[in-house]
Amino acid sequence: MSKSTSRSEDKSAYREPGESKSSSRSREKVDKTWSKADLAALKRAVHDVPTTLEKQERWKQIAEAVGGGWSKRECYDKAKELKEARAARKREEALKAESKDASPTAADSSTG
Repeated sequence: MSKSTSRSEDKSAYREPGESKSSSRSREKVDKTWSKADLAALKRAVHDVPTTLEKQERWKQIAEAVGGGWSKRECYDKAKELKEARAARKREEALKAESKDASPTAADSSTG
């Protein structure tokens, strides 16, 4: 008598322990990097696609506009990363400007 196995059991033998079906799909794109053209298309799409759309539909349209095989999740994650980096740069610039403004004032008051 032979033991029958389902397709999912056969496929699981090829996965690493703890690896889900979705992680094996996303693993394929880990090596993929965002080109300048991809980033420009992402920024343009995020700006152009209305925020009034339902979230899933909006990111679906953004991913289609970006092209290059990027999923809506990858586009969302990259856009979030870019937004956070931009906010960090703005905070850093504000701190630099604040420290430049504070330095001359402190020097002026101490010489008086």
